[in-house]
Amino acid sequence: MEKAIYSMTGFAARKSLVGTTEISAEVRSLNSRYLEMYVKLPPLFREQEDAVKELIRQKVDRGKINCTITLHAKEDSLDTLQVNESAVKNYTQLLNDVRRVASIEKPLELSDFLQFKDLFVAKEDDEMGELLRNNMQLLLADTLDGLNETRCRVGANLKKDLLGRLDAIATLNAEITDLGKDTARTEFNKLHKRLLSMIEEQKI
Repeated sequence: MEKAIYSMTGFAARKSLVGTTEISAEVRSLNSRYLEMYVKLPPLFREQEDAVKELIRQKVDRGKINCTITLHAKEDSLDTLQVNESAVKNYTQLLNDVRRVASIEKPLELSDFLQFKDLFVAKEDDEMGELLRNNMQLLLADTLDGLNETRCRVGANLKKDLLGRLDAIATLNAEITDLGKDTARTEFNKLHKRLLSMIEEQKI
């Protein structure tokens, strides 16, 4: 069976809805002699980075792979948020250090914290989190299959184009060879006739 040719470049994107949360996966590949992986995951999936890279290795053997996975809640609700206590404590310490170094006597206010984006995080839901993680793995596998389908399709077009060019070169080469043969024969005949003429005229 003839082996398929895969292009080094490609793109695929997939989405999946789990409850009210949408998971999106995008994978791009660029030219590279080796397999290079750049993975961007939301906090919920960060512990799965090694598993994500292993899945990419199973599906792709070469190329620079950029993989981005995002989460988006379809229904925003304050009931799904909680205070990120560790972040609040860290920012409090940092801001108090700034007050001390800068000799600021004014006490900290709520407005001082609102510039930070990670003060609130989604409430932990182990069952939903596990469901999202499992769904992400399936979605990524499907996205990588889509990437390979795109790379195979582009590779087939490249192969067709290259074979067409090779056929054209072979045809042109044959025409040049035939032309060369005809030219050599014509020149030989001219020389042969000239020699015969010179012999008849006793010039040689």
